[in-house]
Amino acid sequence: MIALSKYANIPLCNLKVDNIAYLIDIEYARKLIESNIVLWWSPSTNPDYGGAEKDKMTLSTEESFEFPVVNRPEIYESVCIELEVKNLTINTILTSTLINEAEGVFDDLNEGGDSELKGGTFAENSFSGPALSALRNMVKSWWDDAIKDDANADSMIHGFISWYRNPSSYLYDSSLHYHVHNLTKKSLAQVLGEFKGLGSAIVFADRNKIIIRTSKTQVENSYAYGQYAISSIRAKPLFNFLELGVVRYWDLLVWMDHYNYAGSYCSEIEEKGNEQQELEFVSKWQIKNFLPPALQDEFEDWVLFILDAFIKHRQADAKSSQSPQATPRRTQITQILKNNRFALNKKNADVEEDFSKGVSEYFRSPLLKRVKALISKQNETILDPVMAEDFKFPLLAGSHLNLTNPTLELVKCICHILSLSKRRYLEIRMLRKELLNLFDVKEFSDEGQFKNPSTSLILPQWVCDYCNYTRDIDICRDDEAQIWNCEACDKPFNKLIIEEKLIFQFTKLMAKFLTQDFKCSKCSRIRESELSAHCNCSGSWVSTISKKDIFKRLRVYINVSDAYQFRLLKDVTDELIDS
Repeated sequence: MIALSKYANIPLCNLKVDNIAYLIDIEYARKLIESNIVLWWSPSTNPDYGGAEKDKMTLSTEESFEFPVVNRPEIYESVCIELEVKNLTINTILTSTLINEAEGVFDDLNEGGDSELKGGTFAENSFSGPALSALRNMVKSWWDDAIKDDANADSMIHGFISWYRNPSSYLYDSSLHYHVHNLTKKSLAQVLGEFKGLGSAIVFADRNKIIIRTSKTQVENSYAYGQYAISSIRAKPLFNFLELGVVRYWDLLVWMDHYNYAGSYCSEIEEKGNEQQELEFVSKWQIKNFLPPALQDEFEDWVLFILDAFIKHRQADAKSSQSPQATPRRTQITQILKNNRFALNKKNADVEEDFSKGVSEYFRSPLLKRVKALISKQNETILDPVMAEDFKFPLLAGSHLNLTNPTLELVKCICHILSLSKRRYLEIRMLRKELLNLFDVKEFSDEGQFKNPSTSLILPQWVCDYCNYTRDIDICRDDEAQIWNCEACDKPFNKLIIEEKLIFQFTKLMAKFLTQDFKCSKCSRIRESELSAHCNCSGSWVSTISKKDIFKRLRVYINVSDAYQFRLLKDVTDELIDS
């Protein structure tokens, strides 16, 4: 405590050890005074600008602070590298003058319809330039001291992550929060742009993790590229303070999203001469939890079967390509058929023979046979109450679909995983059609389409009180260990605070619904006059937020309160239903 008191230059009797944010408030206030900047010190969430803050539009909406996420589902058969990202926000503050000069990155990353990039707009000059310069100098001094192994400076840097977004801080300003948040998004976009410039493609990216696809076909050859990419990016002045580290080298990656994926990987590349790298297998599928208990192990077995089939098919392609008189590779045949707009109308034996040589040849017959057996077994559950319980769909926090046919849902999940491979679209489509015919379900019917059985309920930018690790918590999709514990330090979160945050979100959603505007059903113009019965174009007024959507969200909160025994949230939702 004495060392911290000396470092912060605060008397020991005034030191608040359990509140690093207070120390940052004092330090930042001193820097602002040195720069002849008037303080906006305020005990409330609104800064004190002499009354001007009342005329200023608040930026403290959750939509303003959504962080970008890039996700491109696919079955990646070339090597992918998973990297851990650290110090993104600190790097943003220290290099903010350089980040402002970079433009046009989000447009490049949005190429292709398979990516989702939220919040790609930036607000220039949303916060005072001199005040931001004082903030940057303060953080830079902490960084220099932390490099010299000063534990107190390290604590101040980690505390800054939660300080600038904490409304209880005395120098909190939503404009500062908004500005730092936008700069951090822009910094991440710049990092992804650098990887793209080095010849990589982005598989997934958020503030803590990036997965890139390389052109390497063997995992042993990807180590040098990964180290080169990291060193070349960190050598740029824009990323001098950013930490990037390789977590996994993926030899094969079946990627749907960061809740659903499987593949073979290694954490380190070892020198073994001509021997192949030893790989580990992982299979994590959140959609599996929504299947009946009797089919969850079945799902896992078929995922491993699919992984094995892709590996064998890739090895067979490699051998055939090395032969001097080799015929076109099977993947090439599939691509040729895909590019032919009339391929689906060909019924001759040659086309059927070409598809039979695809990756599905390894599991097509056993899969059809097993699905028929499961259908027969499912029909027997009508006469056996004990077996019917094993084929009953579980009710989880994210459940939002009315599922009735367990085996059909299993087939749709398996086919959806296979259809992630865009290069084998026609091959998998034919297999899917055969499987759906077993249920007398049409290929393009709504019943035969895959829908994610889990909805989402996100607590954005949750900060760990122990290590200040920041991430989004999805109450419906994350594992329970990830919901209640920090991924970085494994310290438990306060369950009551999480419940209070959910109640705040829910009441805010209800208030937004009750105070919504009306729009025209024809031209979508917002209603300006309360006395007008119709729009100028004669269209009728309708609500901007439908009651159907609100009831869907209400059902999600009810499921969450039941799944995790949130009694306070349950009382709030029950009170709304009763009223």
